[in-house]
Amino acid sequence: MASSVEERLEKNLECGICLESFQEPKVLPCQHTYCKKCLERIIFRASGGRVQKITCPECRVETKLQRGGVASLPSSFLIKRLLEVNSGAQLDTSANCEKHPEELVDLYCDCGEPICRACAVIDHRLHSNQPLSKVFAREKKMIATLLEKAKPQMSALKAEISSREGIEEALQQNCSDIDEQIENFVNAKIAQWESKRESLKKDLREMSASKVDSLKRRREALLLLVSRVENVKDIIKKCGRSCEKKVEFLRKKSQFDEHLKELSATSQHIQPCNKVTIQLEEIHPLKIYPNGHDVSNQAKIRLLEFDKQGNRVGPSANSDFIDLFNNWIMLSCFLFLMGLIFFFKCLDLGK
Repeated sequence: MASSVEERLEKNLECGICLESFQEPKVLPCQHTYCKKCLERIIFRASGGRVQKITCPECRVETKLQRGGVASLPSSFLIKRLLEVNSGAQLDTSANCEKHPEELVDLYCDCGEPICRACAVIDHRLHSNQPLSKVFAREKKMIATLLEKAKPQMSALKAEISSREGIEEALQQNCSDIDEQIENFVNAKIAQWESKRESLKKDLREMSASKVDSLKRRREALLLLVSRVENVKDIIKKCGRSCEKKVEFLRKKSQFDEHLKELSATSQHIQPCNKVTIQLEEIHPLKIYPNGHDVSNQAKIRLLEFDKQGNRVGPSANSDFIDLFNNWIMLSCFLFLMGLIFFFKCLDLGK
Protein backbone atom coordinates (compact mmCIF):
# COMPACT_ATOMS: atom_id res chain seq x y z
CA MET A 1 0.00 0.00 0.00
CA ALA A 2 2.84 2.34 0.95
CA SER A 3 4.64 1.66 -2.30
CA SER A 4 1.52 2.47 -4.34
CA VAL A 5 1.15 5.77 -2.48
CA GLU A 6 4.80 6.56 -3.11
CA GLU A 7 4.37 5.76 -6.78
CA ARG A 8 1.39 8.10 -7.06
CA LEU A 9 3.36 10.80 -5.25
CA GLU A 10 6.31 10.42 -7.60
CA LYS A 11 3.94 10.52 -10.56
CA ASN A 12 2.47 13.80 -9.27
CA LEU A 13 5.98 15.20 -9.13
CA GLU A 14 6.50 14.66 -12.86
CA CYS A 15 5.84 17.38 -15.47
CA GLY A 16 3.10 16.42 -17.91
CA ILE A 17 5.12 17.82 -20.82
CA CYS A 18 8.68 16.56 -20.36
CA LEU A 19 7.64 13.60 -18.10
CA GLU A 20 10.54 14.38 -15.76
CA SER A 21 10.70 15.80 -12.25
CA PHE A 22 9.55 19.38 -12.07
CA GLN A 23 12.11 22.12 -12.62
CA GLU A 24 10.83 25.51 -11.40
CA PRO A 25 7.17 24.39 -11.30
CA LYS A 26 4.69 27.07 -12.44
CA VAL A 27 0.92 26.91 -11.79
CA LEU A 28 -1.57 27.98 -14.48
CA PRO A 29 -4.94 29.53 -13.50
CA CYS A 30 -6.55 26.15 -14.29
CA GLN A 31 -4.35 24.72 -11.45
CA HIS A 32 -2.27 22.50 -13.77
CA THR A 33 1.47 22.65 -13.07
CA TYR A 34 4.36 22.44 -15.57
CA CYS A 35 8.05 23.26 -15.72
CA LYS A 36 8.86 26.87 -16.50
CA LYS A 37 11.08 25.90 -19.43
CA CYS A 38 8.41 23.58 -20.85
CA LEU A 39 5.84 26.41 -20.89
CA GLU A 40 8.34 28.77 -22.51
CA ARG A 41 8.99 26.13 -25.19
CA ILE A 42 5.25 25.92 -25.95
CA ILE A 43 5.02 29.69 -26.45
CA PHE A 44 8.13 29.76 -28.64
CA ARG A 45 6.85 26.97 -30.88
CA ALA A 46 3.43 28.60 -31.23
CA SER A 47 4.52 32.12 -32.16
CA GLY A 48 8.23 32.55 -31.75
CA GLY A 49 7.75 33.87 -28.23
CA ARG A 50 5.85 36.99 -29.31
CA VAL A 51 2.30 36.08 -28.21
CA GLN A 52 1.75 36.66 -24.50
CA LYS A 53 -0.76 33.89 -23.95
CA ILE A 54 -0.61 30.14 -23.43
CA THR A 55 -3.03 27.24 -23.74
CA CYS A 56 -2.97 24.52 -21.09
CA PRO A 57 -1.87 21.23 -22.75
CA GLU A 58 -4.31 19.25 -20.61
CA CYS A 59 -7.59 21.21 -20.35
CA ARG A 60 -6.96 23.67 -23.28
CA VAL A 61 -7.85 26.71 -21.13
CA GLU A 62 -6.20 29.82 -22.54
CA THR A 63 -4.27 32.10 -20.15
CA LYS A 64 -3.12 35.64 -20.88
CA LEU A 65 0.35 36.30 -19.52
CA GLN A 66 1.58 39.48 -17.93
CA ARG A 67 4.66 41.41 -19.07
CA GLY A 68 6.99 39.01 -17.32
CA GLY A 69 5.72 36.11 -19.42
CA VAL A 70 5.93 32.62 -17.88
CA ALA A 71 8.05 34.01 -15.04
CA SER A 72 5.04 36.05 -13.87
CA LEU A 73 3.04 32.86 -13.20
CA PRO A 74 2.93 31.77 -9.54
CA SER A 75 5.30 29.01 -8.43
CA SER A 76 3.93 25.82 -6.89
CA PHE A 77 5.37 25.82 -3.37
CA LEU A 78 3.63 22.52 -2.61
CA ILE A 79 5.41 20.80 -5.50
CA LYS A 80 8.69 22.38 -4.45
CA ARG A 81 8.26 21.08 -0.93
CA LEU A 82 7.39 17.60 -2.15
CA LEU A 83 10.43 17.64 -4.41
CA GLU A 84 12.61 18.55 -1.46
CA VAL A 85 11.12 15.76 0.65
CA ASN A 86 11.45 13.25 -2.17
CA SER A 87 15.03 14.22 -2.93
CA GLY A 88 15.83 13.91 0.77
CA ALA A 89 14.52 10.35 0.79
CA GLN A 90 16.65 9.47 -2.22
CA LEU A 91 19.78 10.96 -0.69
CA ASP A 92 19.26 9.76 2.88
CA THR A 93 22.12 7.29 2.55
CA SER A 94 24.59 9.65 0.89
CA ALA A 95 23.81 13.20 2.16
CA ASN A 96 26.67 14.47 4.29
CA CYS A 97 26.27 17.10 6.99
CA GLU A 98 27.57 20.56 6.10
CA LYS A 99 28.96 21.13 9.60
CA HIS A 100 30.36 17.62 9.94
CA PRO A 101 31.23 16.36 6.44
CA GLU A 102 32.30 12.98 7.77
CA GLU A 103 28.79 12.39 9.14
CA LEU A 104 25.65 11.41 7.18
CA VAL A 105 22.38 13.24 7.71
CA ASP A 106 20.20 10.44 9.04
CA LEU A 107 18.18 12.15 11.82
CA TYR A 108 15.29 14.59 11.85
CA CYS A 109 15.12 17.03 14.78
CA ASP A 110 11.79 18.14 16.21
CA CYS A 111 12.84 21.74 15.40
CA GLY A 112 12.27 20.81 11.73
CA GLU A 113 15.86 20.40 10.57
CA PRO A 114 17.56 17.26 9.19
CA ILE A 115 20.76 16.66 11.21
CA CYS A 116 23.61 14.20 11.67
CA ARG A 117 24.48 12.39 14.90
CA ALA A 118 27.19 14.92 15.74
CA CYS A 119 24.67 17.76 15.39
CA ALA A 120 22.29 15.86 17.67
CA VAL A 121 24.96 15.68 20.40
CA ILE A 122 26.44 19.17 20.02
CA ASP A 123 23.89 21.63 18.61
CA HIS A 124 20.58 19.83 19.25
CA ARG A 125 21.32 18.04 22.51
CA LEU A 126 18.22 19.54 24.16
CA HIS A 127 15.96 18.47 21.24
CA SER A 128 14.41 15.16 20.47
CA ASN A 129 14.93 13.49 17.11
CA GLN A 130 13.81 10.55 15.00
CA PRO A 131 15.33 8.53 12.18
CA LEU A 132 15.16 10.51 8.98
CA SER A 133 13.76 7.62 6.92
CA LYS A 134 10.92 7.09 9.38
CA VAL A 135 9.94 10.77 9.38
CA PHE A 136 10.18 10.91 5.60
CA ALA A 137 7.90 7.93 5.14
CA ARG A 138 5.36 9.37 7.55
CA GLU A 139 5.39 12.87 6.02
CA LYS A 140 5.31 11.50 2.50
CA LYS A 141 2.29 9.37 3.30
CA MET A 142 0.55 12.32 4.93
CA ILE A 143 1.15 14.54 1.89
CA ALA A 144 -0.10 11.82 -0.45
CA THR A 145 -3.26 11.45 1.65
CA LEU A 146 -3.84 15.20 1.55
CA LEU A 147 -3.41 15.18 -2.21
CA GLU A 148 -6.01 12.44 -2.54
CA LYS A 149 -8.45 14.41 -0.39
CA ALA A 150 -7.81 17.55 -2.44
CA LYS A 151 -8.79 15.92 -5.74
CA PRO A 152 -12.56 16.57 -5.41
CA GLN A 153 -11.84 20.15 -4.38
CA MET A 154 -9.54 20.59 -7.35
CA SER A 155 -12.22 19.22 -9.66
CA ALA A 156 -14.76 21.63 -8.18
CA LEU A 157 -12.33 24.53 -8.58
CA LYS A 158 -11.66 23.62 -12.20
CA ALA A 159 -15.39 23.38 -12.90
CA GLU A 160 -15.94 26.79 -11.29
CA ILE A 161 -13.10 28.29 -13.30
CA SER A 162 -14.55 26.86 -16.50
CA SER A 163 -18.00 28.19 -15.58
CA ARG A 164 -16.67 31.66 -14.84
CA GLU A 165 -14.75 31.70 -18.10
CA GLY A 166 -17.93 30.82 -19.95
CA ILE A 167 -19.82 33.58 -18.15
CA GLU A 168 -17.05 36.06 -18.95
CA GLU A 169 -17.07 35.12 -22.63
CA ALA A 170 -20.87 35.44 -22.74
CA LEU A 171 -20.65 38.86 -21.09
CA GLN A 172 -18.03 40.04 -23.56
CA GLN A 173 -20.16 38.84 -26.46
CA ASN A 174 -23.19 40.57 -24.94
CA CYS A 175 -21.26 43.84 -24.59
CA SER A 176 -20.08 43.52 -28.18
CA ASP A 177 -23.66 43.03 -29.39
CA ILE A 178 -24.91 46.02 -27.39
CA ASP A 179 -22.04 48.15 -28.71
CA GLU A 180 -23.04 47.24 -32.26
CA GLN A 181 -26.68 48.08 -31.51
CA ILE A 182 -25.64 51.48 -30.14
CA GLU A 183 -23.60 52.19 -33.27
CA ASN A 184 -26.48 51.21 -35.54
CA PHE A 185 -28.99 53.26 -33.52
CA VAL A 186 -26.84 56.40 -33.47
CA ASN A 187 -25.91 56.08 -37.16
CA ALA A 188 -29.59 55.71 -38.07
CA LYS A 189 -30.49 58.82 -36.06
CA ILE A 190 -27.63 60.76 -37.62
CA ALA A 191 -28.76 59.75 -41.11
CA GLN A 192 -32.34 60.69 -40.23
CA TRP A 193 -31.37 64.15 -39.00
CA GLU A 194 -29.00 64.68 -41.91
CA SER A 195 -31.92 64.04 -44.24
CA LYS A 196 -34.11 66.43 -42.23
CA ARG A 197 -31.41 69.09 -42.33
CA GLU A 198 -31.21 68.95 -46.12
CA SER A 199 -35.01 69.04 -46.39
CA LEU A 200 -35.26 72.04 -44.05
CA LYS A 201 -32.53 73.93 -45.88
CA LYS A 202 -34.29 73.27 -49.16
CA ASP A 203 -37.56 74.63 -47.73
CA LEU A 204 -35.69 77.67 -46.41
CA ARG A 205 -34.11 78.35 -49.80
CA GLU A 206 -37.48 78.10 -51.53
CA MET A 207 -39.22 80.33 -48.98
CA SER A 208 -36.39 82.87 -49.04
CA ALA A 209 -36.40 82.99 -52.84
CA SER A 210 -40.17 83.52 -52.83
CA LYS A 211 -40.04 86.39 -50.33
CA VAL A 212 -37.05 88.04 -52.00
CA ASP A 213 -38.81 87.82 -55.37
CA SER A 214 -41.91 89.42 -53.86
CA LEU A 215 -39.83 92.26 -52.40
CA LYS A 216 -38.12 92.82 -55.74
CA ARG A 217 -41.44 93.00 -57.58
CA ARG A 218 -42.79 95.51 -55.04
CA ARG A 219 -39.64 97.64 -55.27
CA GLU A 220 -39.78 97.61 -59.08
CA ALA A 221 -43.44 98.69 -58.95
CA LEU A 222 -42.51 101.63 -56.70
CA LEU A 223 -39.66 102.58 -59.03
CA LEU A 224 -42.11 102.53 -61.93
CA LEU A 225 -44.52 104.83 -60.07
CA VAL A 226 -41.69 107.23 -59.21
CA SER A 227 -40.71 107.26 -62.87
CA ARG A 228 -44.28 108.12 -63.87
CA VAL A 229 -44.39 111.03 -61.41
CA GLU A 230 -41.11 112.35 -62.77
CA ASN A 231 -42.50 112.11 -66.29
CA VAL A 232 -45.60 114.12 -65.29
CA LYS A 233 -43.44 116.85 -63.81
CA ASP A 234 -41.23 117.00 -66.89
CA ILE A 235 -44.23 117.20 -69.25
CA ILE A 236 -45.89 119.99 -67.24
CA LYS A 237 -42.65 121.97 -67.02
CA LYS A 238 -42.00 121.66 -70.75
CA CYS A 239 -45.56 122.59 -71.62
CA GLY A 240 -45.50 125.61 -69.30
CA ARG A 241 -42.35 126.95 -70.96
CA SER A 242 -43.48 126.32 -74.56
CA CYS A 243 -47.09 127.54 -74.42
CA GLU A 244 -47.38 131.23 -75.28
CA LYS A 245 -51.06 131.39 -75.81
CA LYS A 246 -54.02 130.29 -73.78
CA VAL A 247 -55.36 128.30 -76.68
CA GLU A 248 -52.38 126.03 -76.80
CA PHE A 249 -52.39 125.59 -73.04
CA LEU A 250 -56.08 124.74 -72.97
CA ARG A 251 -55.62 122.30 -75.80
CA LYS A 252 -53.18 120.37 -73.60
CA LYS A 253 -55.22 120.77 -70.44
CA SER A 254 -56.81 117.36 -70.91
CA GLN A 255 -53.35 115.83 -71.05
CA PHE A 256 -52.39 117.68 -67.87
CA ASP A 257 -55.53 116.43 -66.15
CA GLU A 258 -54.73 112.87 -67.15
CA HIS A 259 -51.23 113.08 -65.71
CA LEU A 260 -52.47 114.74 -62.52
CA LYS A 261 -55.00 111.96 -62.04
CA GLU A 262 -52.22 109.44 -62.54
CA LEU A 263 -50.13 111.34 -59.98
CA SER A 264 -52.99 111.23 -57.49
CA ALA A 265 -53.57 107.55 -58.15
CA THR A 266 -49.88 106.87 -57.65
CA SER A 267 -49.95 107.89 -53.99
CA GLN A 268 -52.95 105.62 -53.40
CA HIS A 269 -51.05 102.60 -54.73
CA ILE A 270 -48.23 102.90 -52.20
CA GLN A 271 -48.51 100.26 -49.45
CA PRO A 272 -46.31 100.15 -46.31
CA CYS A 273 -43.54 97.54 -46.46
CA ASN A 274 -43.02 95.99 -43.04
CA LYS A 275 -39.99 94.03 -41.89
CA VAL A 276 -39.75 90.64 -43.62
CA THR A 277 -38.58 87.62 -41.63
CA ILE A 278 -38.81 83.85 -41.80
CA GLN A 279 -39.74 82.11 -38.57
CA LEU A 280 -38.48 78.67 -37.75
CA GLU A 281 -41.98 77.27 -37.29
CA GLU A 282 -42.87 78.40 -40.83
CA ILE A 283 -40.46 75.84 -42.26
CA HIS A 284 -42.71 72.86 -41.62
CA PRO A 285 -42.49 72.42 -37.80
CA LEU A 286 -43.19 68.69 -38.03
CA LYS A 287 -39.88 68.25 -39.83
CA ILE A 288 -38.03 69.94 -36.99
CA TYR A 289 -39.98 68.60 -34.03
CA PRO A 290 -41.63 65.32 -35.12
CA ASN A 291 -42.87 64.65 -31.58
CA GLY A 292 -44.97 67.80 -31.48
CA HIS A 293 -42.68 70.08 -29.43
CA ASP A 294 -43.73 73.71 -29.07
CA VAL A 295 -41.80 75.89 -31.49
CA SER A 296 -43.48 79.23 -30.76
CA ASN A 297 -40.54 80.43 -28.67
CA GLN A 298 -37.80 78.93 -30.80
CA ALA A 299 -35.14 81.01 -32.52
CA LYS A 300 -36.23 82.75 -35.72
CA ILE A 301 -34.30 83.10 -38.95
CA ARG A 302 -34.35 86.71 -39.98
CA LEU A 303 -33.50 87.70 -43.54
CA LEU A 304 -33.69 91.49 -43.09
CA GLU A 305 -32.11 92.43 -39.75
CA PHE A 306 -29.65 95.21 -40.54
CA ASP A 307 -28.82 97.18 -43.68
CA LYS A 308 -25.29 97.63 -45.04
CA GLN A 309 -24.57 100.65 -42.78
CA GLY A 310 -25.67 98.78 -39.68
CA ASN A 311 -29.02 100.62 -39.45
CA ARG A 312 -31.92 98.46 -38.41
CA VAL A 313 -34.39 97.84 -41.18
CA GLY A 314 -37.80 97.68 -39.59
CA PRO A 315 -41.26 99.22 -39.58
CA SER A 316 -39.97 102.64 -38.41
CA ALA A 317 -37.47 102.96 -41.26
CA ASN A 318 -40.03 101.94 -43.90
CA SER A 319 -42.65 104.28 -42.42
CA ASP A 320 -40.23 107.23 -42.53
CA PHE A 321 -39.50 106.51 -46.18
CA ILE A 322 -43.21 106.27 -47.06
CA ASP A 323 -44.03 109.51 -45.19
CA LEU A 324 -41.18 111.30 -46.94
CA PHE A 325 -42.36 110.01 -50.32
CA ASN A 326 -45.97 111.10 -49.68
CA ASN A 327 -44.81 114.54 -48.53
CA TRP A 328 -42.72 114.86 -51.68
CA ILE A 329 -45.74 114.05 -53.86
CA MET A 330 -47.92 116.58 -52.02
CA LEU A 331 -45.21 119.25 -52.34
CA SER A 332 -44.90 118.49 -56.06
CA CYS A 333 -48.66 118.88 -56.52
CA PHE A 334 -48.60 122.14 -54.57
CA LEU A 335 -45.75 123.53 -56.62
CA PHE A 336 -47.49 122.44 -59.81
CA LEU A 337 -50.70 124.25 -58.85
CA MET A 338 -48.75 127.35 -57.87
CA GLY A 339 -47.04 127.22 -61.23
CA LEU A 340 -50.40 127.09 -63.01
CA ILE A 341 -51.66 130.10 -61.08
CA PHE A 342 -48.48 131.99 -61.85
CA PHE A 343 -48.78 131.01 -65.51
CA PHE A 344 -52.38 132.31 -65.79
CA LYS A 345 -51.41 135.56 -64.13
CA CYS A 346 -48.64 136.00 -66.64
CA LEU A 347 -51.12 135.49 -69.46
CA ASP A 348 -53.45 138.14 -67.99
CA LEU A 349 -50.59 140.59 -67.73
CA GLY A 350 -49.67 139.90 -71.34
CA LYS A 351 -53.01 141.11 -72.55
